[in-house]
Amino acid sequence: MNFLRLAVFSLLMILISSCTQTKFVYENGDSVVYDKYLKRSIRVPPTVFPPSYLSSFMREYISTYRPKSLGLAADIGTGSGVYAYLLAEKNFKTVFATDINPKAIEATKINSKYFEMDEIIEPILTKESDPVFAFLNKQKLDFVVLNPPWEDRKARNTAEKAKYDSQHKFLSAFLKGLPDALAQDGEAFIVLGSKSSQDRLKELTSSLSLKYEIVMEKKYNFGINPIVILYKVTHF
Repeated sequence: MNFLRLAVFSLLMILISSCTQTKFVYENGDSVVYDKYLKRSIRVPPTVFPPSYLSSFMREYISTYRPKSLGLAADIGTGSGVYAYLLAEKNFKTVFATDINPKAIEATKINSKYFEMDEIIEPILTKESDPVFAFLNKQKLDFVVLNPPWEDRKARNTAEKAKYDSQHKFLSAFLKGLPDALAQDGEAFIVLGSKSSQDRLKELTSSLSLKYEIVMEKKYNFGINPIVILYKVTHF
């Protein structure tokens, strides 16, 4: 019996020591979420949407994708920061991580420093009333990722704005600002999981000198729309 207890205790210690960022577990109410594509555990505050299972195939795609250029990249609406960390691992010169949620920016700063990515990742707190790409100073982005709120519904608070976007205003503002923000050979990857958001992307790209292609899609057996699609958007 003592041998069994010792074996169980040893196994627990091995599991704990193998986890990254264990010092952040439940600190200030935050939780730790492990992402298998990032191969790290990240600190996520209660008011920040954690990496979603529904969009996990986008993280898988981004983790193995080879960008055309390693200049400037951006994770718009960074949330937990998982895409910013994936991009930093690709050795972009700079990765801008923007969000309207101060807690998301605070956590991104902490994680970036812990991962020793703080010289690459530049967290930026934005205002909802500002243009999506207002942080750029006549710079052009080589690579952009966006996992926006999918559902056409009014958010009641800042946390819900990670899931709900009335009339898809944020997605529309992103697409309208993209032609000027994206380098001529730049690439933008957008994952959308509702038909209304997918329809909005198709409608706007055709009028903005942008083109899109479906690079991946995933079918699920639940949710308001069972098909989640990853789009690549570029200049004509």
